[in-house]
Amino acid sequence: MIRQIFENIDLGFSFITKDLEVKNPNSLFIKYFGNSGLSPRSLITDVIPETFGLEKIFSEVMNNERNQFKLYNIRRSSEEKGEIFYDLHILPTNDNNNPLMLLTQDVTAETLRHKKIIQKQNELRLTESLSENNIDEKFIDDAIIGKSSHIKTIKQIIKKIAGYDNLTVLITGESGTGKTLIAKVLHYTAGDEEKPFVAINCASIPETLLESELFGHVKGAFTNATKDKKGLVEEADNGTLFLDEIGEMSPTLQAKLLSFLEDRQFRPIGDTKTRKADVRVIAATNKNLAKLVEEKAFREDLYYRLNVVRIDMPPLREMKEDLREIAENFIEIFNIKFEKSVDGFTEDAEKILASHSWPGNVRELRNVIERSMVFTEGDKIRAENVKLDPVNTPLQSPLQNLDSDTLVKDFSLPKGGISLVELEKKILLEALEATDWNQSKAAKLLRISREKLRYRIEKYKLK
Repeated sequence: MIRQIFENIDLGFSFITKDLEVKNPNSLFIKYFGNSGLSPRSLITDVIPETFGLEKIFSEVMNNERNQFKLYNIRRSSEEKGEIFYDLHILPTNDNNNPLMLLTQDVTAETLRHKKIIQKQNELRLTESLSENNIDEKFIDDAIIGKSSHIKTIKQIIKKIAGYDNLTVLITGESGTGKTLIAKVLHYTAGDEEKPFVAINCASIPETLLESELFGHVKGAFTNATKDKKGLVEEADNGTLFLDEIGEMSPTLQAKLLSFLEDRQFRPIGDTKTRKADVRVIAATNKNLAKLVEEKAFREDLYYRLNVVRIDMPPLREMKEDLREIAENFIEIFNIKFEKSVDGFTEDAEKILASHSWPGNVRELRNVIERSMVFTEGDKIRAENVKLDPVNTPLQSPLQNLDSDTLVKDFSLPKGGISLVELEKKILLEALEATDWNQSKAAKLLRISREKLRYRIEKYKLK
C-alpha cells in the first residue's frame, strides 16, 4: 500500500532491510539511482555510495535512537540534464523485515540557484577587494578575518602605516599564523597592486645559493654560472621583498642584507658595479630574534634595522572567538574550489573545532576545513566530516624519545635484511615531520648539514 502511494508522488522511495538491502524501490528511485546497478539483493551502500560509512547511523534509526537522518545534495550526472542533486531522508518504519524507508527528492534547481548565489558573492568579494581605488580600510577588514582584540590591534597598525610604502616591517609569530597574508596586505595597501611582490623562504635555500638568489650573479662568477642572473632584490624593484624565516639567515648574508637596507644598493656576485633597487622589505620569523641577538646568533644592528614596525601574530589557540569566522571564510573559498554550497557547521562539529588546540594554527585550520569539505555532501559540515590531525600537539618523532647512542647501540640487522634506502627515507621523513619541515632543525636532529639534507630530499623526491 505504501509503495503504491509513493508511486504517485514526486519522491523516490525504497525500503531498507536489517541487512541494508534495497527493497521495493519505486520507479522514481530506480530512475534516480538505477544506473548504480539495482539487483534483488543490492546494498544501499552500493546503490548510493555516499551512504558508505553510515551503517552506525542506519542502526541508530532502526533502534529508534535517532528519529531520522538526512543526506543533502547527493550529486549525480545526467546526459540530458547535466548535474542533478538529491536529498535523501532515512526514516524508521514499524516493519521488522523492512525497518527503514528512504525518500529521495530532486533538489537540483534549488541547489544550483544557491550555488550560483554563493559563487557570485565570493567572486564579487574577491574582485572588489583588489579592484582599483579600493585598497583601503575595507580591503584590510575583508582580508584579515576576525574581531578579537589581537586582530583589531593588527588592523590598527596596518591602517596607520598604510601610507608609508618604504617602512621596513618585522612580522613575528608561530608557523601557520598568517605572516605571509599580512605581508601581502601590507604590500597591497601601499597602493598599486601591479607592483611586484617577491617572496623568499630563507630556510629553504642552502646558504651557498641564497646570496645568488637574493642579489643575483654575473656570467662566470662561479662554476655553472653560464649566464647573468637577476636576483630577487632586483626582481622586487619598486615593490615588496618578503623575507620569510629571516632568523635562518647566515651571519655573512645578514651583513650583506644590512648593507642593502642602509642605502638600497647591492652588487651581484662577480659584478664590479653597484646597482640600486627601490624595495620595501618585510621580514617574518617564528623565532625570538631578540633572544638570538643575546646568543650572538643574529646581528643586533640588523635586528633593529628590521624592527622598525613590528606586527606580532597571535596563535589560533588565543583567538578562539575568531575561530568560527575564519573557518567560515575558508568554507566560502572551498565552495568555489569544490563547486559546493556548504554554509556552516552543525553544533557538534563546532564543538570539535572549539576543543582542538590548533598547534598548526590557521594553516592547520585551513587544511582541516578543506578535508572536511571533501567529505561533506550536505549544506552543513557535520561532526563525522571533521578530520582533525591525530594529535593536539606538534608532531614529534619517535626518534626524539630515545637517546641516539642507545638507539644506535641497540639496533640489530633483521634476519631477512632491510632496505637501507627505505630506512633512510623513513628517518628523513620522521625528522622533517617532527620539525614541521624546517630543514635547518631537521638537519640538526640528524646531525648533518642542511646542504646534505637538501640533497637527500631531492634524491628521494620527498614531499
